[in-house]
Amino acid sequence: MPGRKLKLLIIDQKAGIHRVLSFDTNEPVSIGRDAENLVVLNAHSVSRKHALIEPAPDGWVIKDCSSLGTSRNGEPLQKEAPVLLENGDTLEFPGHEIKVTLEVGAEQEQDAAVQLEDLVRDLEEDKPTAHIRVMQGDVEQGAVALGGEGSRLMIGRSAECEIRIDDPMRLISGMHAKVERDWAGVFIYDLSRNGVFVNGIRINDVAPLKNGDRVTLVIAEEGEDRPVLLFEDESGSEEPPEGAIGEPDQEQEEPMPESEQEEEPATESTPEPEPPVQPDQPESTPTPAGVKSSRPPSGGGGVLFLIMIIIVLVAVGALIFAGLKLFS
Repeated sequence: MPGRKLKLLIIDQKAGIHRVLSFDTNEPVSIGRDAENLVVLNAHSVSRKHALIEPAPDGWVIKDCSSLGTSRNGEPLQKEAPVLLENGDTLEFPGHEIKVTLEVGAEQEQDAAVQLEDLVRDLEEDKPTAHIRVMQGDVEQGAVALGGEGSRLMIGRSAECEIRIDDPMRLISGMHAKVERDWAGVFIYDLSRNGVFVNGIRINDVAPLKNGDRVTLVIAEEGEDRPVLLFEDESGSEEPPEGAIGEPDQEQEEPMPESEQEEEPATESTPEPEPPVQPDQPESTPTPAGVKSSRPPSGGGGVLFLIMIIIVLVAVGALIFAGLKLFS
């Protein structure tokens, strides 16, 4: 359809960078990692030629040409199957989003431009204002941006961390710490055994971060051979309330390599045996002085008393039997 315009808002989710590209021809628009594409997405997970947007009688269609796939409004596209694009569609690529604006007539051009300006303004408001710079002495080794509310960065030895720190001694954990932004500010969480230090003070599980804070791992003191994470927040975060950061430990324990950090087996406490339950003994009633107790004696005296009763009963029975025989 002659005169049809295509505008793409490309958003680099990791770097927080966005740009707008316009296409007012009927030529295909290629998307991928290779520099020859009209839309270049700089990410290793993006294929050299990842997708293709082509003009069609009814508008523009997109085809997935990649190995890892492309999604439209959250729905994966079938490979090489053209799908008609609609105004406002969101295309998802590894580490990137592309928002589509279609201008199909002069009367819609102004509305589309207003929508695009509103979208750009919203993105400007959400633009990352915080960075963590990895410093080795006075040399910056790299910097990672922290996005808006809900965004987070993992720090550690694992390749899955956004801030990866090599440590042959394995004193730094695979997932050593986490930096996260929420409605209340930016916070750092200690996920390790060997500790996280903010401005030389070991944190107790979690602590707020403010502009200029210096973070070290495992060891509180900074050194030329140890990386320091410098937190910079252009939004000018306020000072954290007093006591928000943990007090320094009295003594720092010697850090242990992660491979030697085994949890002590839980010891089951053996309950102490309870003393055997003694049968209730009848309370003894004190006998007044000069009065003999009628209770049979205990122990051997009780047996003798029982024998005497049996002898008396036998004697009485014999007398009765003799009397009956005499009168019969």
